[in-house]
Amino acid sequence: MALVLGLTPASALAQRADENPVRQAEDAFGLAVGSESTGLYSESQVRGFSPVVAGNARIEGLYFDRQGDFTSRLIARSTIHVGLTARGFPFSAPTGVVDYAIRPVGERFIASVVGVVGGFGSRELDADMQAPVTSTVAVSGGVGFRLAERSPGDTVRYLSKAVIGRWRPSSQFNLRLFWSRYDASADHATPQVFPLPGVASPPFRRAYYGQAWALGRSYNENLGLLIDADVGGGWGVRAGLFRSIYAAPRTFEDLYENVDAVGVASDHVLEAAPGQGFRSTSGEIRLSRTMGGRWWTHLLYMSVRARRLQADVGGSDAVEVGQAQVGRVDSLAEPRFDFGSRGRQSISQTTLGIQYDGRWGSRLRFGVGVERSTYRAEAVSGGGVESEVTDTPWLVTGSATYALNKRIGLYGGYASGLEQSGVAPPNATNFGQLLPAGRTWQRDFAVRALLTSNLRLVAGVFEIHKPYFNLDQQHADLRLGEIVNRGVELSVTGTVLPRLELVAGAVFADPTVRATLSAYVVGHRPIAMPRQIVTLNADYLLPDHRTSLDVHVNQFGRAFEDTANLTPTPAYATLDVGIRYRLRLADHPATVRGLIQNVGDVFAWQVLSGGAMQPIAGRRALVQLTADF
Repeated sequence: MALVLGLTPASALAQRADENPVRQAEDAFGLAVGSESTGLYSESQVRGFSPVVAGNARIEGLYFDRQGDFTSRLIARSTIHVGLTARGFPFSAPTGVVDYAIRPVGERFIASVVGVVGGFGSRELDADMQAPVTSTVAVSGGVGFRLAERSPGDTVRYLSKAVIGRWRPSSQFNLRLFWSRYDASADHATPQVFPLPGVASPPFRRAYYGQAWALGRSYNENLGLLIDADVGGGWGVRAGLFRSIYAAPRTFEDLYENVDAVGVASDHVLEAAPGQGFRSTSGEIRLSRTMGGRWWTHLLYMSVRARRLQADVGGSDAVEVGQAQVGRVDSLAEPRFDFGSRGRQSISQTTLGIQYDGRWGSRLRFGVGVERSTYRAEAVSGGGVESEVTDTPWLVTGSATYALNKRIGLYGGYASGLEQSGVAPPNATNFGQLLPAGRTWQRDFAVRALLTSNLRLVAGVFEIHKPYFNLDQQHADLRLGEIVNRGVELSVTGTVLPRLELVAGAVFADPTVRATLSAYVVGHRPIAMPRQIVTLNADYLLPDHRTSLDVHVNQFGRAFEDTANLTPTPAYATLDVGIRYRLRLADHPATVRGLIQNVGDVFAWQVLSGGAMQPIAGRRALVQLTADF
């Protein structure tokens, strides 16, 4: 049986200087490499939903309950697997899967340095290395510092660290250990705007107008163990054990509520919370067996996945400070916050699964999987258990692909799941609480075609059913009904002309809400879900084979800011342009990268959880130097 044993391909040894997601993408559904990304989707948005929030994160294919953010000191790339591109991914999920690949640990010493100077005073310096210790042991790691300025005056400092160790005593066994930590300090509380129903918020000059003392701190920590083993006779074992932590000793929220057409908020609310934290232990053991003959290949997966999540939430206090003008600096003294007692929530989940994949030559491939999940969620206060939710669903997945000929193939799939629903937003009365998991399902169909020998097309349709959580009339984040999202997806990737690479995609969706809370007005559309997204990335290599020019166009359709669908946000489009120049520094590969984002300085509002609104980033420029030694 062929297993991925953490071997380092020759292309990976170049490490950072060759990073370019447009030239590395296989489709337009989402790829992040280093600090850049391309495609329709990301870890926070796939077909209108977040695979990370839903609990569909993987580390090189193995189940992982991510609570703390990753750093690029640890992660080389993340890939979105959805629909046809998730085919062959064991135990796929309705909301799609985001799969993280750990940075390679190579056979020879390589060091990489990345320096960035950006708009609004942003700075970044990263250093990564990999080195063999013995013939069977190697290590890699790195440190990085970043001063990010989201708009003038709105800053946060990041410090990132990671270490990876690898032990490979033979070609049949590979063990890796990793640890990473990502600290955020002096994190200004970016104001959030909540317009009155039916009122469109006006644009304003992008600059920080929050409180100078509202500086939060947090850290994200991830550590884990990965084992890959080929035990012979067609049997293989993959196992992963992970610990993921997000902790915020103190956080602040700056809320401008009931904002009118001229930007005046009748309620300016400052909110602080003590010691919020989310800690999860998770993992998977997967046994596989490959059997086959001349025409048929059979692959059987048997899996055990588990997680234990504990969350310290609550205790926040909010202070109303009267009217305020959005966009105007109004310096206030820090209020005396009266924190309450925190509660603890816990989630335990174990899932047993078995999946069969069959292949008939290169023409037919099909699979079916069955899982049994045991789920238990508890909310505990000083007085004991306040609430308890349990569920034990049977989950089914199935898919098939059929090649009509060498150029055209068909796909159909179905997946059901028990997926998390996220955390209540700052403007909710149950702010910070984990929302209960819900049963979800998805079906989709697609066609894959080779338009030319180097240009690929994927066109498909999908339908997703998920619980709909949002604020009720008492401002509690509760289940209001069900979201049904139907849509059409298009992806075109590959070489259009000599030296011209293209990643283009579009999704046209029809998200609707089936309300079940009859006592509250719930609109036909869910909030924060645009009906269309179009993206185009092109990278052109000049004849000198050193210089490349690239463009990135994104277009987002309108979305609704409020549950009752009284306040739409207009559609908008942005343009980024960039250049790369490859050179040698003391006979070592290096790349100079220049990028201007949002060239037209378009002002638009993006809708966040709970109906909060923040402006998209304005025009900014950066210059980056990457060198491998």
